[in-house]
Amino acid sequence: MHLTSGVQKAILIHGDRMSTKQYDYEDKVLGASFKMEVVDIVESDEKWNTYKLEDGTVLKVKQVVVQAARSVDKPIPGSNGEPLYHVKTQTLVTSVVPEELLFRNGEDEE
Repeated sequence: MHLTSGVQKAILIHGDRMSTKQYDYEDKVLGASFKMEVVDIVESDEKWNTYKLEDGTVLKVKQVVVQAARSVDKPIPGSNGEPLYHVKTQTLVTSVVPEELLFRNGEDEE
């Protein structure tokens, strides 16, 4: 897996039948630029990670992929021809808080 830190610039290319979203992506770690094409997500199985804290709170966290794109002009340098994938994610967090930790009627805890 290749983790990247980059800059992107989006453009839309319109064809006769459909729009394909492509953008230029500069990977600062690799020191290379790529032409990326968005690939639709057709299935996902996103599970929650659960963490119990010492105060009894349960945190639930999951990473959700909101967009994936594949390089269409060249592979990852030094790879066996694998395209670069650029993934945009969103982190979701929720909690289950014990009753005794809840603030009541807008009062601050002292």
